[in-house]
Amino acid sequence: QGDVIQEINIYPCPPTDKLYISVAEEFWGLDVDVTFHSLLGKVVFKKTFRLTGVGLEIPVFEVGEKLLVLSVKGKGLSHRQLMMIN
Repeated sequence: QGDVIQEINIYPCPPTDKLYISVAEEFWGLDVDVTFHSLLGKVVFKKTFRLTGVGLEIPVFEVGEKLLVLSVKGKGLSHRQLMMIN
């Protein structure tokens, strides 16, 4: 497991309607799973994206929760954080 690198930027924090995710150039072209869980563990958003230099734009106003756990996972990339949606 040892080679997990976290080179990810997530902004703005806290988001209002959209969340943006960008990664280091070495991850461009890879697929990642982006998942939002409620604090009770319910999956409220899950989608696979192809990473590019432009980054990802995730609509968070649709999820209907104020506190979420964001998970981004792909080959060599793993990130999880608690988020508050404004």
